[in-house]
Amino acid sequence: MAVDFGGQDITAVSGADLTGKRFYAVTLETTGKLALADSAGEKCLGIIQNAPSADGRIGRVRISGVSKVAVAAAVEEGAELSAAASGKLTTASAGHYIVAVALEPSSADGDIIRAMVVNYQKNA
Repeated sequence: MAVDFGGQDITAVSGADLTGKRFYAVTLETTGKLALADSAGEKCLGIIQNAPSADGRIGRVRISGVSKVAVAAAVEEGAELSAAASGKLTTASAGHYIVAVALEPSSADGDIIRAMVVNYQKNA
């Protein structure tokens, strides 16, 4: 079972219903509101720590430190993770923005694991 050891969080207004999306990657849209990451490898703000139930609700986003993350597939410990089109995290490809580094392995889509939240672009 993944354990959350904390980190630095910020709050922002959600631009959508994020019910069921706790520990997914989120972006900050041009409107200044949170949105679920929806493009593979896109630059993300961080990992949503709560699940705002409607547009206009406050979301808490982990931008650094250790967080639980939802993964879209099996990943290895130490793997660089980027956003998948579902908002879950997956092993990054060249050119993708890295959202986190896995601190433990996962075996399947939907697993929740511990990861170190980071923010950089993977070299080609």
